[in-house]
Amino acid sequence: MNKREVLLKLREILEAERIMVKKEAEKRESFKGELLISKGNIGVIRTRKLPEGTLLGFIDDSSINELGYVIRSGKFHILKMINIPENQDLRLIELENLISYDLQINIIDYFLETGLPEVADSSFAGDIEGLDEYQSRAAITSLNLKDNQLLLVIGPPGTGKTSFISKTAEIAAESDMRVLITSHTNRAVDNAIEKLDMEGVVRVGSPSKISPEIHRYSLEKIVLDNIQFEEKENAEELVDYISKKSRLIEREMIKTLNSASIIGSTLIKSAIYPMNEQNFDLVFIDESSQSLISAALLAIQKGSKYVLVGDPYQLSPVLKFRIDSSKFSAFNFFHSIKPHVLWLRNHYRSNAKIIGFSEKYIYRRQIKAHESCRNIRLNTSTDNPVLSPDLPVVFLSVDGVEEGKGSKINRKEAEVALKTCDKLLKCGVRRENIGIITPYVKQRELIRKMTDIEVNTVDGFQGREKDVIIFSVTAVSDLRFASNPRRLNVAVTRAKKKLIVIGNEKSFIIPGNKAKLIYHLYNYAKRENAVFHTS
Repeated sequence: MNKREVLLKLREILEAERIMVKKEAEKRESFKGELLISKGNIGVIRTRKLPEGTLLGFIDDSSINELGYVIRSGKFHILKMINIPENQDLRLIELENLISYDLQINIIDYFLETGLPEVADSSFAGDIEGLDEYQSRAAITSLNLKDNQLLLVIGPPGTGKTSFISKTAEIAAESDMRVLITSHTNRAVDNAIEKLDMEGVVRVGSPSKISPEIHRYSLEKIVLDNIQFEEKENAEELVDYISKKSRLIEREMIKTLNSASIIGSTLIKSAIYPMNEQNFDLVFIDESSQSLISAALLAIQKGSKYVLVGDPYQLSPVLKFRIDSSKFSAFNFFHSIKPHVLWLRNHYRSNAKIIGFSEKYIYRRQIKAHESCRNIRLNTSTDNPVLSPDLPVVFLSVDGVEEGKGSKINRKEAEVALKTCDKLLKCGVRRENIGIITPYVKQRELIRKMTDIEVNTVDGFQGREKDVIIFSVTAVSDLRFASNPRRLNVAVTRAKKKLIVIGNEKSFIIPGNKAKLIYHLYNYAKRENAVFHTS
């Protein structure tokens, strides 16, 4: 497909998903609320607990309408109203997910008409304090982009993409450029904002979804800290009081945003109130391989120069329909237009033996472990070879049996994973430094019921890291899903000091499984004399 056909196909998928999400919202996701009073563009509702910044809608007959944004939570929720419903008793829904489809469909139409940015095909070398040679090249090239140019940067796991983004944003801000740092996840935005230590930084988004470490940058905190509120006992007094304050709140909010040098928000938040009128000189989109083209275009519309940081060797965007979504990845899309990229090549996270697998089988020697992490290992003493600090990658074979069709469980692997956790804890490894991951949702749920150690799917753990990762393969007969190169790459590269893969060695008797990447991981451990068996 050419680029126009890709955009039109994505538009078709988004329209179909919107219909599905709307039906789900009407049937299962609505909740009761009561509009107590409204005055001007301020309303007071009584409903369940909601975080500030929530966009609410109400269902009227078969249509869903925007109601407003929660600007203050409490016994009564205060809303900046968009529409005033006729009835006081309401069926409410949280609307951001549904609105995001409208925004993305409209932005595709916009860029089909106006044209796409040009992918930059030149680069500039140099040295920037605090960055390595590859990060410096990417930073200097970013700062020298021309209007409507887009730079692609491949940032494999642990190569310091967050440091690159933060440092470049800081230099740009010092040169009087306005910078937007955005991603499809709050976590990625927070990670970049957390590395900044300067005035003029604002983080837009629901305070409940923002990392506590950067609450000082939260727009709501900055604005509301400057405004004194009195508690009111009833809704009528409250709406009178707040209506007088609302203009002040809005004025302070816009003033704070307009004066900010660097703003962080998710891709969808960047396109809705209060960000809808904000524009930027330089836009960074992190984890752009996992972002849909349409979501990335929302942020691109707000800037004049763009840097997409991604990794086409990690997971692709998530769609509700089970199709190959890689062609709809923002990074992959622009890379297909012009395959010019800059690589971040120094890996700073994992022991060399851990990253060595991905270095060889995924990245084809395009990255290398930096000296600072090459020999990091657990500081434990044990006679158990599975837990030995000298064996960073271990394959622990169990006679487990998979159960279920589609999403699977493997009770034996779950049991062994928990026993392994207990042994690690007794060796002195801290609970918060251990993670259990699996390709399957049902296996995740099974293990979660048995432990308070963090457990997630591989997909849910992308962007995270732990000293020790226990990877439950779960499947036995067909390893295609677990062996997906992007998924297995994410699984392996979450571990800093120790990777323990729990699977069934007998899987590899099946001829088809010997062609899978996970068989190479098994042999990788075997060459290190790190394959063990447990009953």
